[in-house]
Amino acid sequence: MDYMSLAGTLVTLLAPYFIKGAEKFAAKAGRPASQKVESLWNRITGQFHGDKEITKELSDFRKNPGRNASILADDLHQEMKKNENFASDLTMILNDLGPSINIIQEFDEAKTIVGARIAKFQNGSLYVEQRAKIVEEALGAHIKELGVKKDQRLEKSIDD
Repeated sequence: MDYMSLAGTLVTLLAPYFIKGAEKFAAKAGRPASQKVESLWNRITGQFHGDKEITKELSDFRKNPGRNASILADDLHQEMKKNENFASDLTMILNDLGPSINIIQEFDEAKTIVGARIAKFQNGSLYVEQRAKIVEEALGAHIKELGVKKDQRLEKSIDD
């Protein structure tokens, strides 16, 4: 497993949560995604509980993610190399988040606008924002099948 890439992905995911604040993040990404990001942060902070230096770095990241992202990524990378269970937990939380799709459309005039047509959306978050001065028909999202059946989810996690 490439822990450095994983660390970079985690920091990239966490940054907007602290830049925007939890409530604004939840409004854009959705409450379930926000709760999973919070769970991710709690897992990370729990791992470093008692380490004063890294606890300060986590606090610095929370205050200014842009300036402190590389420091946190390095901390995560080093810890995942030492502790495979930690890396596995973070990977599982990240996988549970699923993809995040943001669609923003802006038109002066349109006959028909469609934000997304999706055959099967299993997990993740979808945000569609549409603005038009004149439009005949608007469809935010057309999703044929939404979610995962409980037994499929169990089967997927066992195989991972």
